[in-house]
Amino acid sequence: MLATAYVWYQKRETLRIKRNLLFKEYESHPNDFHFASEIKTIDDEIADYTRRIAQECRAPEKLVQLTVEAEPEATTETPKK
Repeated sequence: MLATAYVWYQKRETLRIKRNLLFKEYESHPNDFHFASEIKTIDDEIADYTRRIAQECRAPEKLVQLTVEAEPEATTETPKK
């Protein structure tokens, strides 16, 4: 599962680099809305990958919580002989 999160992390970092380059171009030409549109699309993709990574990294914690909750409680009673 963490391998998938790592792939998403790499894709997110690639998108961040592309976004930063586009933003520099947009700063040079603030009237060109094509750059703004592309930046918005990339920002949405980055947010999606960030959400996926967070869900993937939290999944093992949820599994541990579920297994702990599912275990029967330990009793303090001593077995009768």
